[in-house]
Amino acid sequence: MTPLYWAIEQKNTEIVTYLIDQGVNLEHKDSQNRSSIYWAASCGEIPNLKLLLDAGCDPNVQSKLGRTALSKACWNGFIDVTRVLLETGKIDIDVKDNHGRTALHNAVWGSAGGRLGKKCGISETDSPECAQLLLENGADPNFEDNTGNSPLNIACSTFGINCMRLLISFGADINLKNNYGTSPFLSACYRGNYECCKVLYEYEELDPYVKTRHGYGPLELAIEAGKDRVLQWVIDEKVNNNTEYKGLELESYDQEKLLHHAVNNPENACKTLLQLANYVWSNNSDTVISCFEDILNRAMLRKSKESVKTLLMFYQEKELHQHFKFSEVILECC
Repeated sequence: MTPLYWAIEQKNTEIVTYLIDQGVNLEHKDSQNRSSIYWAASCGEIPNLKLLLDAGCDPNVQSKLGRTALSKACWNGFIDVTRVLLETGKIDIDVKDNHGRTALHNAVWGSAGGRLGKKCGISETDSPECAQLLLENGADPNFEDNTGNSPLNIACSTFGINCMRLLISFGADINLKNNYGTSPFLSACYRGNYECCKVLYEYEELDPYVKTRHGYGPLELAIEAGKDRVLQWVIDEKVNNNTEYKGLELESYDQEKLLHHAVNNPENACKTLLQLANYVWSNNSDTVISCFEDILNRAMLRKSKESVKTLLMFYQEKELHQHFKFSEVILECC
């Protein structure tokens, strides 16, 4: 670490001023190609940032990962740093990093965007101030990264409801798919984020019948991912409020196929599997009976012990021994 970088990290404006006056190399970069401007933005240090900008430092220098001072500030949620950088009038606002992400992607995905919300599993934590500044200064809301994800797709993946509304108000394409054929709506379903799903239904442009490139609809995707919160929301709305959402109508899907999807995720499937099995049973027990052995075999092949235990508990609760029997060894082991 150079004396200049150390002074920036320590937020010591006197030493930074002295080094600039002594003609220190302001364009020096560390082993990761991070410039002094990048360091100042990373620290959220306004006085030193202004000193470096006034001294002529280029704010668009990219690190080895392709990140700029602006993208780093947005990732950290440093609204004042973001404002200072944009006020220079020298910022290339849609410059992309090695992953193809712009500062707007980072503002949505960063610590003050949806990242904290994703970690907590709630949506109230996202703070779109940096994203709003970028959009007001001409950032492209539909810029796609290397995997085709737009900022809106990321917001729907990270419980960023406030960012979602903001992006849509600035013209984000609500149905824009990534390279896997996943739209923002499908991303919300896959992440188990039914709050974002509810918000998206407010917009007439939403295509609720969208499918991935593998042909998965929204409910299939949620069940495949083991997201019980989406399924529980759909069931509760139907049973308690007689409300069904387009694209998520349980009866519009092949019930047997949904049950197979429910055991495809050995880590998270148990709650989803039990919810779905009980719902299908209450509407058409023959469907469960006809495919139960196949589903159990699939769970066993995937070595999903919890799913197998869930299915055998269901087997005993519904007295399925009247239709077929399993060996006592299997019942005891599981």
